[in-house]
Amino acid sequence: VAYVADKDDKSVAVFDLEKHQQIGAVPLYGAPEQMLLLDDGRLVVAIGDSSHVEAFAPTSDASAPLERLCAREVAPGPYGLAASRDGGTIALTSGFDPTLTVLDGELQSKSTTHLARAPRGVWIDDKRQAFVTHLVGGALSVVAIDRPDDPASTISLAVRPSVAD
Repeated sequence: VAYVADKDDKSVAVFDLEKHQQIGAVPLYGAPEQMLLLDDGRLVVAIGDSSHVEAFAPTSDASAPLERLCAREVAPGPYGLAASRDGGTIALTSGFDPTLTVLDGELQSKSTTHLARAPRGVWIDDKRQAFVTHLVGGALSVVAIDRPDDPASTISLAVRPSVAD
């Protein structure tokens, strides 16, 4: 199957890739942004026009292909999602209140870190650092996941003029 976020209908459409047809849609409590499929089959959806994420598990029932497991409150405007390699940590960016929220494997909040404005994409490396892109500002934020009290560090991505030799 394939899952497709539908912002207009505030749902996740489920497609059977062998039959090339939609087999269902699951309503959401808001408009989806990014989705993250975890190794255990759960689907996590950032609901961008609210302050929460939703988690689903696949079912064998074609009429209800996903079962809602939970909805968890996070900072307003959730957008980007990433999971650590072991799946035990999920990082989530929020744009309206620019933060990185770190969740455990059960989607319980472990920490939040304030970020520069307009955070978007996020990735977790093997050293348990979250790298966050920003829509504006020409910067990349780096957050040490295991040191939640440390502020985010910033890597400038600004283009600099070349110097003639």
